[in-house]
Amino acid sequence: MTDAPRPERPDLPDGRTDRGRAFYEGARYSAAGIEMALSVLLGYGAGWWVDGKLDSDPWGMIIGICFGFAAGVRSLMQAAKRIERASEAEDRAARARLDGPAPGPAQAPLAPPAPGESTPGRKDDLT
Repeated sequence: MTDAPRPERPDLPDGRTDRGRAFYEGARYSAAGIEMALSVLLGYGAGWWVDGKLDSDPWGMIIGICFGFAAGVRSLMQAAKRIERASEAEDRAARARLDGPAPGPAQAPLAPPAPGESTPGRKDDLT
């Protein structure tokens, strides 16, 4: 078995390596699922507490679970929007790195010289 040197992977512009970036991406997606589960569990707990106080078994728990589910869906939608915006920003940055700097402002075409007027650098100047 040969111990060939591993090719160097350049760091990303924000200083993270490829492995760190993959870990970060996975953490973003798993956090959305954890938020959903916690929202439903908190709704369940609040409903269970209300049922104990008001003796309304099982209606408080059912309503609490529904509110928790709605809060979880709202949280997932917000997380999806954040992830989409971040992905679009990364795509724009990657395209900008590949395309190079943006071209400068367009220059207006030069007007031809008036008859008898000399312009520097022209080959047909007779003077």
